[in-house]
Amino acid sequence: MNEEHHTTASAGAASLSDSSCPVIGLARLAAAFRTDWLSQDRRGRESRRALRVSEAGYYDEARENAHDGEDAVCDLISSTRAVSIEGAAVQIGLVINRLDEIFDFIPDEFGHRRDLLHRRMARLLFSALSVVEQHSSESVAQLMWEGFPSSYLDPWVNVDERLADPAEDRS
Repeated sequence: MNEEHHTTASAGAASLSDSSCPVIGLARLAAAFRTDWLSQDRRGRESRRALRVSEAGYYDEARENAHDGEDAVCDLISSTRAVSIEGAAVQIGLVINRLDEIFDFIPDEFGHRRDLLHRRMARLLFSALSVVEQHSSESVAQLMWEGFPSSYLDPWVNVDERLADPAEDRS
């Protein structure tokens, strides 16, 4: 094992619940963009219902800007090494939320195999996340936003329990 890698790994292990983990600050920034995105989305829908179409257009633009900000911060999170359990949980959650996007690039002719791999990866990621969260001082939903990651997709949770959770947005 590379001595430098060994030293870095040992130093990281000493700070399993380190609030100075750079991923945590980025997660909170992503959450702020998500909050803004939801607010602009709600206001745009309200404007459309009130037939204020041009006003709705401005809210739609603001919503898309907030979404772009969230995506940019999530890209930063993916380029930042976690040094805490919480940071690792956030990164696992991001992979779970992006899983569908990853599999959208696999052609339809691989449908059965693609779906099998998707289910396998979801099981592995949710399993790992549940262990990491048991040792975390905060849940991923507390660090990012309620319903993150899309826990209604968690194959380890009974379907009836998933569907009964009112916090989940299944749209």
